[in-house]
Amino acid sequence: MDPHALNIYTDGSSSKNPGIGGIGVRFIFPDNYGAINPVKDFSFSGYKGGGIGLVEIMAVIQALKEVLKLSDLSKIKRAIIHSDSQYVVDNYSRAVYVWPKSKWRKSDNSPVLNAEAWKELVKLAQKLSPRGVSVEIKKVQGHSSDQHNRAVDVMAKKSAQLPIKNISP
Repeated sequence: MDPHALNIYTDGSSSKNPGIGGIGVRFIFPDNYGAINPVKDFSFSGYKGGGIGLVEIMAVIQALKEVLKLSDLSKIKRAIIHSDSQYVVDNYSRAVYVWPKSKWRKSDNSPVLNAEAWKELVKLAQKLSPRGVSVEIKKVQGHSSDQHNRAVDVMAKKSAQLPIKNISP
């Protein structure tokens, strides 16, 4: 974890893949931000539909929407998303650099799965760039001893118990 960046932990939970999903998001503010409480958890309702990959992307999308709501972005230069989803970690750079050029088709010419969600994620990250905030995604080991990863896992499971909307970015 970088003490000079906004560290964001995200997680998605899905039962009956696809079925009912939930998300968890936690912010850990940088030392210079001046937050009274350096840790902020977000509660979100759950989703009907969508597999685990889509729910994991939705967690990052909701996190970036919350970053854009922060009143003082001038103190944040980097937002580091910590995700235990290999799918999100492996494909973020493809969504930014490769898939838009290939018209959202993979190398075998098949369509990119969850393309609309990936487009929304990229759009949100690009909205932060002119404000001086770069977005990175890093892998965190799932179900590990990382207290923040465990916390968002619990939040995602609770969120999945409250499915009230159909999933869409």
